[in-house]
Amino acid sequence: MKRRNKIGVLRDILKACKGEKKTRIMHKANVDSRMLNHYLKKFEEVGLIRVEEGSKIYKLTEEGKSFLSILEKLS
Repeated sequence: MKRRNKIGVLRDILKACKGEKKTRIMHKANVDSRMLNHYLKKFEEVGLIRVEEGSKIYKLTEEGKSFLSILEKLS
């Protein structure tokens, strides 16, 4: 199996953030919890994702959808 580059990892995490909790995102994106926590924090800081506080569900913002579209074109 071919290794993913950083763009591939970012794309896979964002693709998985469509109304999912951390564990499902981790499995769908095939990343470990340390890497996932790092990127989720960064994505939230720059406004690419939002977290529904009561349920801890991660969703893409409009900016996140646009950024994901760009990443998909790059890969």
